Amino acid sequence: MSAVALHRDPVEWPVDLYTDITSLSPEHSQLDDCHCDAHNTEHGQVTGALADWIVGRLGKQARPAAG
Repeated sequence: MSAVALHRDPVEWPVDLYTDITSLSPEHSQLDDCHCDAHNTEHGQVTGALADWIVGRLGKQARPAAG
C-alpha cells in the first residue's frame, strides 16, 4: 500500500492487503500520479508495462508549458 501513498489512517482503516487499489479514485493517493502493474511483483521491480507507463509520462513532462 505504501508504494502508492494511500490516504489511510492505519488506526482508523483496517488494512486489507488484497484490496484492488486500481479501483480506488485518485483522491485516495498522496501522489500526483501513479500506476500499478497488473500482477503482484516484488517491491521495486520495473516490468515492461510499468516502464512503458513511465516513458509515456516522461514524454508528457517534456512538453513545454503553454503561455
